[in-house]
Amino acid sequence: MFRDLLILIFLVFLIVFLWFSKGLLFAGGEEGIPFYDLNKTTELVSFAWQDVSGGYPTQLVLNRIPYFNFLKAFFLIGFPGFLVQALHFFLIMIFGSISLYFLLRETVSYELETKNHIFKLVPLVGAIFYLLNPFSMTQIWGRGLYLQFFPFALFSFFLLMFILGLRKRNFIFGLLGLLASFFFAGSFGNPSYIFSFWVIIFIYLIFYIIKNP
Repeated sequence: MFRDLLILIFLVFLIVFLWFSKGLLFAGGEEGIPFYDLNKTTELVSFAWQDVSGGYPTQLVLNRIPYFNFLKAFFLIGFPGFLVQALHFFLIMIFGSISLYFLLRETVSYELETKNHIFKLVPLVGAIFYLLNPFSMTQIWGRGLYLQFFPFALFSFFLLMFILGLRKRNFIFGLLGLLASFFFAGSFGNPSYIFSFWVIIFIYLIFYIIKNP
């Protein structure tokens, strides 16, 4: 397991290093350049009414305050914007990938390892695929939508905490899931993501009830 985690950490670090090695910011037409000045960014996301796009609230950004305020602390102590943005990508990628790794260890790999030891590779392969599959590369990392960054990190972690909470009957896991949902509250900027989030939890709950009558 330790070797697998090192591989994931190294892979994410290598990707982020290659993207930001020239000291440039990543910007997109839909999100702008939020890491150019995080003081301005946190000010903009502090209001429900936006002074962009004619003031029309196409998506909720108020819930990004906890996350951007955390990153703003690095900006205030002198970290250049591109390094803070690199940290942002590293955190999102590593949090989501490692969460999925343990999620697969707790579910798929746990069920199959008793039949064949090759299934020990499932968590690592699954985590790498989660990070680098065509949808992630084009619609999350390539498109640069923060609305999609946050669910990448949160959904797998929250489901993992939900499963562990049910299996171990411990509320601590639920508390950790709630803390993560507060930190990555930007996941809930669009109704479709809220719906997807609860559908995942509800489906697993039904599965758990059927399997453990």
